[in-house]
Parts: sequence; C-alpha cells; structure tokens
Amino acid sequence: MISSKNSVAKKTSAKTKRQNVNTAFAEYFKQAHEYAKAGQTEFSWSTMIQKVTFDGDDEIKVKTVDGFNDTPANEKNMIAKKIAELSKSFLHRYNKKDFDLEFYENKHEVGSNKNDSLTKFEWKNNN
Repeated sequence: MISSKNSVAKKTSAKTKRQNVNTAFAEYFKQAHEYAKAGQTEFSWSTMIQKVTFDGDDEIKVKTVDGFNDTPANEKNMIAKKIAELSKSFLHRYNKKDFDLEFYENKHEVGSNKNDSLTKFEWKNNN
C-alpha cells in the first residue's frame, strides 16, 4: 500500500515550476499563432512574438520577430500589455505577482516595463 503522505505531498521544485510555466507559455503562443493564421484578428498581435520565457525569479523575457522594434510605439504597447496580462495569469498559479517584462529582438533588448509598471513601457531605438 502506498502512503498518501509520500505520494501526494511531493514538493515542487523551483526548476519544475519554471519548466511548467515556460511549457504553458509555449503552448499558448503556438495556439495563438494557429488562430492568427486562421484569420482570427484578435490573435494577430501574437505573430510578433517568437517566445516568452520566465527565468524562475522575476523576469519575463519576450523574444520578438524581426521588425518588432520598428512598429509604432502604440502597437508595441498594446502587445506588451497583452503579454503582461498573460504573464500575470500564468504566474498567478505560482503565487508570483511581481515581475519585470523585457523585450528582445535579435538578442538585443528593445524595451522593458517602466518603473515596475506593467502598463507603461520604455522602448529603445535600434538606430
């Protein structure tokens, strides 16, 4: 007979939590891309995002497609707010409320949330 104490009350490591969040992010964006390709315009913003990863501490790193930083700031803000909203929902299950949001294009940081705000973003020019 298996003791429920040993089988049910297993501790989840930080690494496992991080892997679970990153898998959930990957699955969501894969599905969002499929919806966008099928013409569902509410998911069109997802085509600018390649990958979103959580480092297990407090940083969300967003890998964007080429041309992301050349899009108008208001469009980038809209995409960033969507990512912030999604991040909150993904991280909520791990009791993670505060996080930094950083955007990268070709391994160069192109923007981040400003003053710990998830509604205001600071964008850098590649010029």
